[in-house]
Amino acid sequence: MVAKTVLRFSTFSLLTAILLVSCKKGDMGPAGATGATGATGANGATGDAGPKGTANVIYSAWVTANTFRDTTIDLSLMRAGNVTAPQIVDSILNKGAVMVYFSFGSTAFLLPYTSYAAGKPSTISYTPLPGKILITRFTYDNSNAAVLPVTLLYRYIIIPGGIAGRQATVDYRAMTYQQVCAYLNIPE
Repeated sequence: MVAKTVLRFSTFSLLTAILLVSCKKGDMGPAGATGATGATGANGATGDAGPKGTANVIYSAWVTANTFRDTTIDLSLMRAGNVTAPQIVDSILNKGAVMVYFSFGSTAFLLPYTSYAAGKPSTISYTPLPGKILITRFTYDNSNAAVLPVTLLYRYIIIPGGIAGRQATVDYRAMTYQQVCAYLNIPE
């Protein structure tokens, strides 16, 4: 009985081997239906905040003003000059912020800046216009006796309206020039 079982098993193994060797691969069948979408996994942890960057902040080098002249604005006598600023366009004027600093030595001051020059109080201020910044100086007695020195250096920083968070949450006037540069990650 054992010999018959071994013979049957050997015959079966031999026939299986012959069938496997003599079979050839057929054509591929049609693709099956798409399976159901799996469950959505849990969201990962929130990453650390990235470093502060300049984003779209625009800044100039330290430059002098040009085109100096005496003028009158709103019945106030003034000395005026221009700083070229081609980045100031309508979208900046309508939605952005423009800050202007001036320097006469190693210290930078945010405009407007009021001082007691030429024996009377005066203010150096600015008005951003398309393509330029109008720098003005006026005296409080409307005498226009204080000059606007041609040696003063100016630097502007433009924050476009697309990054309002930087404008709305920070009081730049309460910061030193160095703090503003560090916050905006721009060179001094």
